[in-house]
Amino acid sequence: MHNDTEYFQQACGFLTQWVLTPEQALQNQSPRLVFSHVPKTGGTTLETIVAKNYRLSDVLHLNAPEFKQYPDILSLKKNPPRFICGHHPLHSPLYQHLPQEPLFHFTMLREPVARVLSYYNYVRGKTDHPLHQQAYTLRLAEFVESGVTPELNNGQARRFSGYLHQSPADDETLFITACDALQNCFSLVGTTACFDETLLLLHRFLGFTDLFYQRRNQSRQTLSRDDLTDSELELIAHYNQADAQLYHYTENRLNDYILTYLKESDIKRFAEANSQNHQWSA
Repeated sequence: MHNDTEYFQQACGFLTQWVLTPEQALQNQSPRLVFSHVPKTGGTTLETIVAKNYRLSDVLHLNAPEFKQYPDILSLKKNPPRFICGHHPLHSPLYQHLPQEPLFHFTMLREPVARVLSYYNYVRGKTDHPLHQQAYTLRLAEFVESGVTPELNNGQARRFSGYLHQSPADDETLFITACDALQNCFSLVGTTACFDETLLLLHRFLGFTDLFYQRRNQSRQTLSRDDLTDSELELIAHYNQADAQLYHYTENRLNDYILTYLKESDIKRFAEANSQNHQWSA
């Protein structure tokens, strides 16, 4: 029986060997895509956009708990899926079942305060969510401090270091482990703040042409950032120090790709076309 740490180490070993850099993806003919969806980062919208560029039979959406129930699903399909997406942290058993061939592995991160606030609003507004009652009855600070979910305590760094369901030694270890994983095990890490730029990079590296979109699965905003007190902001920051460091690292790295591969005029043209009629031509 494997634990999260063992699965994480195995996944990193596999991905370090087979994951493509963006530059290598330019030379590869339609590599397999795997999207690790971090909750409340815009991932549902991104999955929908990417899936439009594939045949339905080539897409598999399956979250980590479901994959544990159906571990043979990849081998049962007549043609292995070309695009696999879902909530798969790096200790997910998914990575033990992927074919040993080059793949494009990507994810999205979000500024920690915005993500925590979005998660809280989402759970409060979703009556069938397991944590709805707690979120509905507790104030934001109480919800964060309650520990009912690791998503509000460095949830992004935990996903990429094997510590989502266990406590790491300290924030610095958590950050360093997650940072190494993002650097060595992912082809591209986008951000919610640079959503359009991330899409255009996927077009640049993978040739996607159908990129128009409307946002999906948005949280109903009952509480905004302007509503938060200084003490609430400090509390969220306290519980997400590793996430803040990881986001800063990701933001800088993504900006380098944007400056290298995209023109400001193209970014503006895409945003205008998509806002007007959700259509864009490469």
